[in-house]
Amino acid sequence: MSNEPQTVHLALGMFLFVLVTFVLVPLTLMLWCHFEPLQVLQSGDAGTFRTAASHGDLTNVATSTGVITVKDGFSALVGQPLLVRTTNKYGLQLCTTGVPHHCTAVSGTWVGPMHTVTRNEHWYIRNFSGIRESLLPMLMMGSVTAFLALIATVAVAADRIRDDEDDRIRR
Repeated sequence: MSNEPQTVHLALGMFLFVLVTFVLVPLTLMLWCHFEPLQVLQSGDAGTFRTAASHGDLTNVATSTGVITVKDGFSALVGQPLLVRTTNKYGLQLCTTGVPHHCTAVSGTWVGPMHTVTRNEHWYIRNFSGIRESLLPMLMMGSVTAFLALIATVAVAADRIRDDEDDRIRR
């Protein structure tokens, strides 16, 4: 008696499990995080801009309150007010006030005072999971790689089962 129908059902079940676990769940998280609205969670005063000096991919921004190290570059007008904010999508950022979308990620932590910004009380996935926008492509790439590896494993296993069945039939 052949186990082929059971083998087919097992392979189909494994395929669906792998598809849901390694493709659909990460894809859903990725889309959810991407389309989630940007919310400022906290903000704090960083003083006024004085100067900036780049060192590789980091920039030291001198302000009236001290030096803040940020990732990539940063520029502003001398004397322009700066603020530090935490957002649900990008984490801790140094921003110029009055210029929308002129922010860059802070390298490290902020020890100055931060004030909670009143906002709509929605459940955001990043508050729960700690997922950041920069991690999403790596999460998806790793999931697709794992999916392809498991599909290849299932294909090899199904081939071996078929060969074993053929050998039994020939005997």
